[in-house]
Amino acid sequence: MSWLPGKKYFEGGICTVTRNMANQVVIVTGSSSGIGLQTVKGLAERNATIVLATRNKAKTEPLMDEIKRETGNANVDFIPLDLIDLKSVKTFAQEFKTKYNHLDVLINNAAITYLRSAKTFTKDGFEESFGTTYIGHYYLTRLLLDTIRKTKNSRIIFSSTKSATKTPLDWEDLNAEKKFSNLAASVQGKRSSLMFASELQRRLESDSVKVVSFHPGWVKTEGRETADNPTLVKIMSKIFGFFMLYFGKNAAQGAQTSLYCTLEDWDKLKKAGYYSDCEEFNYPPQEDLRPENTQKLWDLTDKWIKEKLGDEATFSYEKNISYEKVAIFL
Repeated sequence: MSWLPGKKYFEGGICTVTRNMANQVVIVTGSSSGIGLQTVKGLAERNATIVLATRNKAKTEPLMDEIKRETGNANVDFIPLDLIDLKSVKTFAQEFKTKYNHLDVLINNAAITYLRSAKTFTKDGFEESFGTTYIGHYYLTRLLLDTIRKTKNSRIIFSSTKSATKTPLDWEDLNAEKKFSNLAASVQGKRSSLMFASELQRRLESDSVKVVSFHPGWVKTEGRETADNPTLVKIMSKIFGFFMLYFGKNAAQGAQTSLYCTLEDWDKLKKAGYYSDCEEFNYPPQEDLRPENTQKLWDLTDKWIKEKLGDEATFSYEKNISYEKVAIFL
């Protein structure tokens, strides 16, 4: 459809960075379809060692064979991860650490994209979109931080949306207990992740770790084709079909900024930076992105996880983290 007038503009930027990632380990969540899968393919072509972190083994294993065959890269691995289950997140981290001693890039890509007519929940009682996009990735990142911190010039990358850069967090209804909508729940999770990225970078100021977020664009992925209400899908498809055709991106195009954030020279990436169409995207300072608020969300999330998991809740690095530079920002 690139022949349509103006269509090229909406297809977005192209990652032109070429870098051999041999011996570098990358985890990609939500990597059995859509942007995550295309990111994996792009990195496999560049010789990275990739761990597909998904919950669907039957779907993922044939994809691994396909990727290995197409790219000639045999270093494509699978470790089960279900972000709606905090115990699964912990098990993933434990298994990863038994197999790998370093982690160069963690790409927190997974999200709930299917249409829901009613609120659904994670196994731990969080609203499913908020629990997957934010809580699951928060705990995963915390569990892997010791490995990330000891890897030189490592990166933590969050999939985001531009809506999250301008929509304040609803502190009074974080878990959508008072009201629910698909869009609001999705943005709430992405906004929380953006705040987490900011706080995380602040706490890792003295480490060689960069934390960035990216906006993939309006991407047509298979998650948007499913829902708990088939009638709703048909209606929404008719309404948005033309707009997606013209203004939307396919998954490969949506993965370009993810690839850019992974492949760009480490020194050129901005700490706590935000990227869109393979270039930095600047948004104005906002109240709930101030350190006192990102710290508040961090502490609250720790509290929630400890309440859910009890004595099983662990945070791999919390005794070792350097706080001396954090005080400058608080």
